Amino acid sequence: MLVVLNTVFKTALKWDVIGQMPATIELLKVTPSTIEFYEPRELKRLVEAVAKVDHQHPVFILLGREAGLQCGEIIALE
Repeated sequence: MLVVLNTVFKTALKWDVIGQMPATIELLKVTPSTIEFYEPRELKRLVEAVAKVDHQHPVFILLGREAGLQCGEIIALE
């Protein structure tokens, strides 16, 4: 959002819509986070455990792992 806002301010300044930048936007460096994945053996145990609760739930685990879907994306599926 800050990149877009900064671009809007710079464009408005360039087009003489504003006389000066109303704010200074400094983008901070963020170290990329690491994503941990289940090992195949762990995934198998998780799917088996979830299957004991409900026979439909393993689908959610497999969609997240195999398709790379996030929780909100899985819930939004029809």
